[in-house]
Amino acid sequence: MKKKTIQVNGQEVRILKHGEEDYFCISDIAKSGEGRAADFVKNYLRNKNTVEFLGMWEQMHNDVFNVVEFDHIKKETGLNNFSLSVSEWVKQTNAKGIISEKGKYQQFSL
Repeated sequence: MKKKTIQVNGQEVRILKHGEEDYFCISDIAKSGEGRAADFVKNYLRNKNTVEFLGMWEQMHNDVFNVVEFDHIKKETGLNNFSLSVSEWVKQTNAKGIISEKGKYQQFSL
């Protein structure tokens, strides 16, 4: 996995080459706001629109996406007790459009 960076509104954002695909670091983007990047990403994944977008993208680009598990997650999204991490999303749905790389709060998305 090879990394490079781009500048987005003055914020340095890492780009990760994983196979033939480029992923951008959503944790780096989250650092531009207030609070912890990991909390921002978790809140991002609590949003029903985000989960629906990720699910739609996966259904279009991922032959092994677990649609049944996605439907279960989609029903829970938005509830007060709902929480979802990137690694949980990937593990439960076989997602490939977003990955969690080892290291402190490194989340990447296509």
